[in-house]
Amino acid sequence: MWGGKDLNMFWRYGPLLLMMISVGLMLSACEKSFFRKGDVNSVGDQDLEKMYEYFREDFTNKKEVRFNVEYSATLGDWACVSVEPRDKLGFKAEPRWELFKKEDGAWISKDWSAGMKFKNDFEVIDLPERNSRIAKLIVQKYPDCPMQIFPPEK
Repeated sequence: MWGGKDLNMFWRYGPLLLMMISVGLMLSACEKSFFRKGDVNSVGDQDLEKMYEYFREDFTNKKEVRFNVEYSATLGDWACVSVEPRDKLGFKAEPRWELFKKEDGAWISKDWSAGMKFKNDFEVIDLPERNSRIAKLIVQKYPDCPMQIFPPEK
């Protein structure tokens, strides 16, 4: 029953089939973590390039800075982006995140922290996934900003 040609076909195509199934499962897991309820989408490449200019302002060697996007989400005219800056040698800088709103076709950084009362100085630099209180304060300040764009607290 399982001999000769049948066994050869299994060994020839079995690992390929197993690999295809594994890749499919990994992609479906990624999709679930990046896209959440409420038609939230990840930020497109062209929009990210424009947002990078905001993050580059912190650095003296602006052209050499690259970003690993840790999180990006848009819903309507709002976006939340979290990046990990790296130089051309791969050295990391402190992670950064920002809230953006699309106004007149351009993504504008919002001064979300102005006028907010913080428990301590560290809350100002906290990433939303570490402190969901920040996201709640932002939604209170900007009622049209959807809570769904913020990453879930870890």
